[in-house]
Amino acid sequence: MTRHSLAAPLVLVLSSLAACGGGAEDSSGDVDSKAAEASLLLNLTELGTAQAAMAPSSSSASAKASETQPCESGELVSTTGVESNAGSPYTEQAFAVVSLQANQCSYHYNYADAHVQSSGELSLDGDSVVGTASDDGSDYAFAQIGASAEAPLSLHALAQTLISGAERSASLSVDVLETAYLRFDRRAGAADSDQQWQGSQAGRYTLTSQQGSYSGSYSYYMGSATEPFTLHQDAAGLSLDGSLGYEIAQARLPPECRSGALQVETPVPLTTTGDTDRPYVAGQLRLTNASAVVTTLSFNGDGSVTVSSNGQSQTYSYRVLRALAGDCVDALRTAVEARLAPAA
Repeated sequence: MTRHSLAAPLVLVLSSLAACGGGAEDSSGDVDSKAAEASLLLNLTELGTAQAAMAPSSSSASAKASETQPCESGELVSTTGVESNAGSPYTEQAFAVVSLQANQCSYHYNYADAHVQSSGELSLDGDSVVGTASDDGSDYAFAQIGASAEAPLSLHALAQTLISGAERSASLSVDVLETAYLRFDRRAGAADSDQQWQGSQAGRYTLTSQQGSYSGSYSYYMGSATEPFTLHQDAAGLSLDGSLGYEIAQARLPPECRSGALQVETPVPLTTTGDTDRPYVAGQLRLTNASAVVTTLSFNGDGSVTVSSNGQSQTYSYRVLRALAGDCVDALRTAVEARLAPAA
């Protein structure tokens, strides 16, 4: 198998698993691959902003209130209340909700984690809402970014970003224009849980670094309105079912990494651990790409993964398997984690 022969399916499934808390790893690839990652990372700010203001509590659940939040220009209106028809697939009861309506709201922001420091100016326009509910058996939550797929949230970000890796660092100036729609629903019971995802994002960017300036575009989807991406966790393990796809127009990425579409299934639920080098010690994933080529990943108890496709099989350590996807994983991992983790 060549270095990138599994890149498209791997980057999609590893990104989806990142939403469940698995597969995180030190980010220390080369500067060129990090450039795409940095440009996509900025979509974190739209979800982070919404999440910071959207924290429904029982004290506000019965109230109905509207408050204008400060913007350096434009307007951001926060509304709390109760939604009797929240559209949850798991319960019909009312949700305590917090809604945000951004009307060309612009402000400066700062973001930092272990590998990324970013500051700049952000403009938001569109609607977002989150809600929570509970009963005797489960807790429920949902988050929605954008009013609908036809009326997404729009974002314009200008940022200075420093990405630090174990071997080298990169300083980038980024200009991003993006539209995004996301619907996330969750049910958490005492012994099991369910999640459902449906959303898409698309944007274009210009990056300036020590190597020069260049532009690109990207799009990503997860599930659909009729067939959302689902996750189920119980004593048997973690099960996934649904479709993912992405496309990146960026000359510096290898051609094999620029697009991919995938149907994900778990014939055998995944047994998860807290070890980043061995996050799944049992279970099986079946990946079907747009050309109907099926790749099966079987997670072994010793931390290795057996990959089978087109009648051939080969066994790798999990870390080596991630390395096979190389620049593809580096380019997309942070974007997907940023998009999903805050809502989860």
